[in-house]
Amino acid sequence: MDRCYAPANELRATKGELIEFQRRLFLIFTYSHYAVYTADVGRMTVGVGSPGYLLRYKIVERTIGQLCNEFGCRVNNLEEAARERGLFPLNPDMIVTRAREFLGRDLAGTYNLLTKNCEHFATLCRYEEGFSQQVSTFFKPFFMLWSAISYLYYSLILRRDVHGMNRIINEVRQNEEQNR
Repeated sequence: MDRCYAPANELRATKGELIEFQRRLFLIFTYSHYAVYTADVGRMTVGVGSPGYLLRYKIVERTIGQLCNEFGCRVNNLEEAARERGLFPLNPDMIVTRAREFLGRDLAGTYNLLTKNCEHFATLCRYEEGFSQQVSTFFKPFFMLWSAISYLYYSLILRRDVHGMNRIINEVRQNEEQNR
C-alpha cells in the first residue's frame, strides 16, 4: 500500500488492485472512497457512483481522474485486514470480471453506509467477501465505550443483586433454623 495520497496522474496501479480516494466531509472529517482498478488504457475504475435522484446509487465505471480530487488517491488493497479474515485475492482478471458484472446495477434498497458501501463492494470483488476496515475503525471507539458502560452498569446491578440474593438466602436459613 502506498502511504501517501498522490494526484491521479502519479498513481501506479495494476489491474485488480483497490484504489482508495481520500475525501473530506465539512473539511474536518476524512473518509475514503474505494474502487477496483480495471485497466491501464484510460485508467478506468469500477465502483459505487455518487447518489443520484432520491439517493439512488449505481455501480459505474469512471476514470481515476474523474474520481480523484485535490486530496488524492493511492493503491490500498487492504491486505492486512483481508489476511486477518483469512481472505486472499482472486487473480486480477477475475477481480475485474466480477467488478464489471455489477456495472449499471441499481443499488436502491441495498446500499448501506455501514454494511454495503463502496469499500464492501471493492473488497467483495477482490476477495469474494465484502468488508469495511474504515467502518470497523470508525466505530471501534464507540463499541469500546459501549462495552465499558455496559460492563460497569451490569456489574453494579449484578453486584447489588448478588448482595441482595445473599441477604435473602441468609434470611431463609435463619427462618429454617428458627422453625426447627
